[in-house]
Amino acid sequence: MVSETSTTGKKIFVGFIITILVLFMMGVAFGGTYAYLLLNEKTIVKNVYVNGINIGGLSKENAILKLKEHYEPLTQRDLILQWDSGEKKVVYSQVGVSYDYEKVVDKAYAIGKDKNVIKSLKDIYNANKKGVRLSLNMEIDDRKIDDILGVIAKEVDMPSEDARLLFNNGVFTVIPDKKGKKLDLAASKDLILAAIKNGAGSVKLKVQEVMPKYTTDFFKRVNTKVSSFSTQFNPADANRTDNIKTAAKALNGKLLMPGEEFSLNKTLGPRVISNGYKTAPVIVNGKLVDDVGGGVCQIATTLYNAVLRANLDVTRRIHHQFPVAYVPPGQDATIAGDWFDFRFKNTSKYPIYISSYVSGNRFNVDLYGDNYMNGITLDFKSDIVKVNKAKTIYVDDDKLPYGKEEVERPPHDGMVVEVYRYVYKNGRLIKKEKLYTDTYETVDAIIRRGTNKELLQDKDKNISPSQSNRANVMDATQDDAKINAPSANAIEPVAPEH
Repeated sequence: MVSETSTTGKKIFVGFIITILVLFMMGVAFGGTYAYLLLNEKTIVKNVYVNGINIGGLSKENAILKLKEHYEPLTQRDLILQWDSGEKKVVYSQVGVSYDYEKVVDKAYAIGKDKNVIKSLKDIYNANKKGVRLSLNMEIDDRKIDDILGVIAKEVDMPSEDARLLFNNGVFTVIPDKKGKKLDLAASKDLILAAIKNGAGSVKLKVQEVMPKYTTDFFKRVNTKVSSFSTQFNPADANRTDNIKTAAKALNGKLLMPGEEFSLNKTLGPRVISNGYKTAPVIVNGKLVDDVGGGVCQIATTLYNAVLRANLDVTRRIHHQFPVAYVPPGQDATIAGDWFDFRFKNTSKYPIYISSYVSGNRFNVDLYGDNYMNGITLDFKSDIVKVNKAKTIYVDDDKLPYGKEEVERPPHDGMVVEVYRYVYKNGRLIKKEKLYTDTYETVDAIIRRGTNKELLQDKDKNISPSQSNRANVMDATQDDAKINAPSANAIEPVAPEH
């Protein structure tokens, strides 16, 4: 059932419309003029409100000015951005606060100006009768907040500093860590937005504490010598000795973090003259030749044995072509160029510190870490299970005097070696286990035998070939002894290793 009031209102509006239309159709001067002026008014219709502010009857420009009188002061309110060590004062407009006056005024101005005359007259009537209420909402350009926070972050942010581990004369010193801080951009932005919506005058930004990756307590756990190993060299071989000292210096002080893989090639770098390495004897294809960096394989072998005794994970190890003199067979390691490497991984929970140094005629490696061995010690022994004797190959050479022999390559017996690990707990053997098998190749001797009788001198013509052979075989034997003796010339055994 339609109420009497509603019916009456509709009758009045219909009567209003009919009157206007009749006046238009009759060409009545006054009525036509009134309708024309009403529909083409250059001001906002009466009784239009924005957030309770009456802008009816005003031009667009004056309506904007009136709204600005009320709302522009809000954009200039102070907002103090605070953090633990400072503050920055801005106004609301600097953090993106604004009002779109033009948008709401355009909406107000459009009332009663529709192309549909009937609709326009209806809107004008409703505005005069009931009023029209529009909203002017605060707008925030949060990109300006981002910009201001970026400026503040440059002042606030401070990186953390890891603790550092120093080793001197057998004593560790830990340089303490330093905590850092960082402005939490996302959280601080949310705090500013909330402060703006609440009309607050200040806001406390969120600053996060940045912890160092490696703390003082972390490095303090490096307090135990986990393992040691040393090998002997001949200090009379000056260049080789210098190479060992150069490599020892490059290795010394290396700190390996938990889970990190160590590479000896990367640590030593290229073995070249510019890095301090010198020419020293190495064995290539069973022969002694001079090459830069001779001696570094002893570094690999010594470190390898220290790593075994520290029970760390060896990830890459290659043994020499044939056994070396400074460790038992099966307990050596070699490096060469960038294709043969010795690598291992720190499988403990704390850092491993490598101390390497030369003392007298010995090269030493000490590994330090947390006391993770807990009374366990390891030892290693080699068992030669097979020996393949080298043969002697004679090669006729017409460039040598008849009967003269020269050793081109000394012999090296091949062998199969099984390596065993002995596990001790507080000095008592608790376990013996086979670790691996190494096979060293057999290198046959090559002796060049002279066939040119014309090169014989008169004094040699009465020497029988057998006498010459015996003399030269003795020379070969002596050369072979030099190669296999525990001397500087004996400990670079591989081809093509340096």
